[in-house]
Amino acid sequence: MSEVWMKIRRPEILIIITLFRAGGKGVREMHIVDLLMSCGISKSTLKQSLGTLKELGLVEEGMIKDRKPRTVVRLTEKGRRVAEKFVDIEELLK
Repeated sequence: MSEVWMKIRRPEILIIITLFRAGGKGVREMHIVDLLMSCGISKSTLKQSLGTLKELGLVEEGMIKDRKPRTVVRLTEKGRRVAEKFVDIEELLK
């Protein structure tokens, strides 16, 4: 089994699918707090999972400069393509 598959666990898949569905046809990004609440995972799990996903080139972090700067997480192009495959698999398993 590929080493990549050893890194992808349920929280990573959940984050990818949540970000994919958040953006519709546009930019797939979420404020970090919203992502945490939507996924229902702990802060430490989110932090670890985002590190893994960044390492794999599937997500990136950015800042929204508002009244209070906020950290957002968004899918990369590669992440969007992977998310599409996960959603397809999810549909097949229903």
